[in-house]
Amino acid sequence: MERPLQSGNVDVARMLIEWGAEADSRRPGDDATPLFLASRHGRPGMIAFLFSHGADIEALCKTADRREGHDTVTPLVEAVMSDQAASAARLIALGADVKAEKSWMPPLLTATLRSNATITRMLLDEGADPRVGVGGMTPLGLAVMTRQVRPIRKCFTRPSVSTFI
Repeated sequence: MERPLQSGNVDVARMLIEWGAEADSRRPGDDATPLFLASRHGRPGMIAFLFSHGADIEALCKTADRREGHDTVTPLVEAVMSDQAASAARLIALGADVKAEKSWMPPLLTATLRSNATITRMLLDEGADPRVGVGGMTPLGLAVMTRQVRPIRKCFTRPSVSTFI
């Protein structure tokens, strides 16, 4: 099922599912699910198709960007790590958790690390908390440190964060 995922060919994926392939199968080696791979490769149409066939939108899989033994992330975090804004938007629209608490790194921190203003704004608009990070690093702190003005401005216009001022 991997080739149709990478190409985004929903017709071939549909045929494979009709022939018995599972929407939530795991690839040997990294445990990647089809939805996870579609998220990595920027295939929002495939994401919607797989979700409609029972794929777990919060399934933890090993990311290609493994650090210090912390390597399992949700499809949303993988889309953010891969700078796939359309995939991230589709996952969020389908109900992906923007906090992704099971993931080793929150999506908003990932977007801020990647200086991806589009995805950062999207996550903030959907309620991601700029105060939640990893190892003392928060998205808000990182944005201030790296002078990412738009996310900072967005954070301080949100009522839940204005208490820091």
